[in-house]
Amino acid sequence: MSSYSPNPTAAAQPAVTVRRSRRRIGILALLAIGTMINYLDRTVLGIAAPKLTAELGIDPAIMGILFSAFAWTYALAQIPGGLFLDRFGNKVTYFLSLTLWSLFTLFHGMAVGLKTLLLCRFGLGISEAPCFPVNSRVVSAWFPQQERAKATAVYTVGEYLGLACFAPLLFWIMDGFGWRVLFVSVGAVGILFALVWWRCYREPHEDPRLSQQEREHIENGGGLSAPTDQQVAFSWPLGPPAAEQTADHRRQHRPVCRQYRAGVFSHLVPHLAGHRAAYALAEGWLLLHPAVCRRRRRGDVWRLALRQAAESYRVSQPRS
Repeated sequence: MSSYSPNPTAAAQPAVTVRRSRRRIGILALLAIGTMINYLDRTVLGIAAPKLTAELGIDPAIMGILFSAFAWTYALAQIPGGLFLDRFGNKVTYFLSLTLWSLFTLFHGMAVGLKTLLLCRFGLGISEAPCFPVNSRVVSAWFPQQERAKATAVYTVGEYLGLACFAPLLFWIMDGFGWRVLFVSVGAVGILFALVWWRCYREPHEDPRLSQQEREHIENGGGLSAPTDQQVAFSWPLGPPAAEQTADHRRQHRPVCRQYRAGVFSHLVPHLAGHRAAYALAEGWLLLHPAVCRRRRRGDVWRLALRQAAESYRVSQPRS
């Protein structure tokens, strides 16, 4: 009677761990930087608002319309932006989107009145709409399923990191060179990064710097390493039922509230802070509070930031 004894050496061999290559980290860095520029371009109006309104004679009610104009077109352009992405792919869509929204940001600095500002805000909203659909599609292409949550978290940080880190610099530019130079500077940075995106981004199936081992890791994890001709046709009749089901889902209310809060912080707080008589770098550092204190109680952090912004606005008003 023979007995089988396992090979202790083979049993002791550790499992091979496939680590992310530098190329994939670079792709994720492109997404994070692009998201950072995306949010800077949409929120820089809040920083420029005090001097812009004084020069162009725009009252607070009209500024509210300008802030909202971006959101209207951004929401309406989501589905068309997704259809454009399905047709032309990640590289072309993001390059065109990034170039156009940066140009519209730059054109803010050439505005001569309300009409030109509205056109710039409308164009900014339309051109920024494909950004996050592209981000999601790039993550699904470059990362296996078990790593997509971490990758999404990394580029999502760019939504707030850009404004938190660069707000002091933006206030300094506006204080020293004016609000027009501020818009032109931010727009120019976006155009330069669009060229970087076009030069550096490749799909996994066509990237020569992606190793075969990493390519197999993507495929085994469900990544889209090769293009496909099979696409699910979009049907407009499915829109209203899906929207109604989403609106009735309790968990969907949280992202809506989060986006509303983020909008208040990114537009209203810089606008109020900028009205302070001695504004410069101090108001930029105010925007760092939620980012620095993010691990603490969020309600307290937001109340602190809004209270300081309101106080800045109060002390800047002439007393009767």
